[in-house]
Amino acid sequence: MSLSKVAWLILGTAALAAAHGHIDRIDIDGKSYGGFLVDQYPHEQNVPDLIAWSTAATQDGPVQTFDYNQPNIICHQDAKPGALAGEVAAGGNVTIHWSKWFEDHRGPVISYLANCNGSCASVNKTELEFFKIEEAGLLDNSKSPGRWASDELMAANNTWTVNIPSDIAAGNYVLRHEIFALHLAMGDNGAQAYPQCLNLKVTGGGTATPKGIPATQFYTPTDPGILIDIFNNIATYVIPGPALYKGRDAAPPTIAVHPTGASSTALSSSPARTTLYAAPQGCGYGPYENSSQINAPHDPLSMRGKGRPKGSLNLEAAGGRNGTRREPSAHNIAKSDERSEATRSPLSTPPAALQSTKTKATGKKRKAGGRAGGKVAAVTINTAGSALDVTKRGWI
Repeated sequence: MSLSKVAWLILGTAALAAAHGHIDRIDIDGKSYGGFLVDQYPHEQNVPDLIAWSTAATQDGPVQTFDYNQPNIICHQDAKPGALAGEVAAGGNVTIHWSKWFEDHRGPVISYLANCNGSCASVNKTELEFFKIEEAGLLDNSKSPGRWASDELMAANNTWTVNIPSDIAAGNYVLRHEIFALHLAMGDNGAQAYPQCLNLKVTGGGTATPKGIPATQFYTPTDPGILIDIFNNIATYVIPGPALYKGRDAAPPTIAVHPTGASSTALSSSPARTTLYAAPQGCGYGPYENSSQINAPHDPLSMRGKGRPKGSLNLEAAGGRNGTRREPSAHNIAKSDERSEATRSPLSTPPAALQSTKTKATGKKRKAGGRAGGKVAAVTINTAGSALDVTKRGWI
């Protein structure tokens, strides 16, 4: 395994200890709507009415593969509908701003719509049937691990513009917007999904009523776009989920991909399987409240049957408080912008504290540790052979 790959995997492990990101602002036709601020609203008595859905993922952690067939995959952990709806004309754009994102968390960006057939404020999320309206994945594979849709999002100041199909019937819809992080996806339970939802009132339009499916049927842990080693010079990438809706304005983006001649290697045939384990405190990365595997061991890149390394998960269930709602204000949105500006800079290279000096393949172990927005686990790197072992050794 190359030292550059080791560095990115160490950085990915450290980033687990820091918040990842959430939608903090939505812009539609010149009007701004506040997102659900997971670092603020769950701790307040008076939460404003929003178009964004609330979530209990207060540390911006992911939905992991063991919950892909559970309600948490729909709009994130214990998500609840927003009370309001943002009005957009069919064929119009919805611009979504994320609070932050990490460069090493590379992966596709996907958006879906589901007709609420009534008010989205009171919809049962398990009854929503989504159809995919856009997708973008691997954009350039000329240099591993490639340039991804998530890189484009970061280059656009953490924003992504979603075009609403012009031919869909007017009505109330839930827009489900999602980023996948694939930096740990070469092993079981490694792919990370970050779904977010918001309510829309679509006006004008046509008569199309695309057929959808429940979000709990989108993905399986072994889909080729979910169980994949993006550091293996992949030639192509299959974006997860159902087929793209082929409406009048729903053609996939045309983006040049520069082939390298490298062929994609099936993970199961790889000569060495990477083992990686980290249990960041309060990250939400691991079985959480209402998870289908709340009592299950969490070892995102473990080989099956190997068990879990020593060290217990420190999981803290977090939930919101109910209280009187108030209308969102420009002040709240401004506060959100200030917060996102302060945290927007990505980790483009591994911090010096996480960089490992070159080690001969003697089996000797060295410790590396560092901080990336919060506590990270001290890790032991074994560079003998082709495998990387990162094992929880304590908190620094």
